[in-house]
Amino acid sequence: MQLFREHEIPVPLKTQGWIINSLHSIRYDPQIGEWNYRYFKGSRNSTKMFDLLSKLSAAIQTRQQFEEHGMSPPDSPVLDCEEEQDMEL
Repeated sequence: MQLFREHEIPVPLKTQGWIINSLHSIRYDPQIGEWNYRYFKGSRNSTKMFDLLSKLSAAIQTRQQFEEHGMSPPDSPVLDCEEEQDMEL
């Protein structure tokens, strides 16, 4: 859930509960180039998880590309030196 929040990806309330209570792990399979997930035995599969995983993957890749080029991703708060000096605690 933390990664979805960090990347501002909305997760339906029911799916949030599923992630917290049923999701076991998320893995990337480089051989097939896909993400997959495992959930606990006895739980039903999520109908939204694959859509959310693709959004999360895209957001992480975008952020990583910006960081590799020494840039801030869009929507990241950027403060220049003047703004930092003007801030009060």
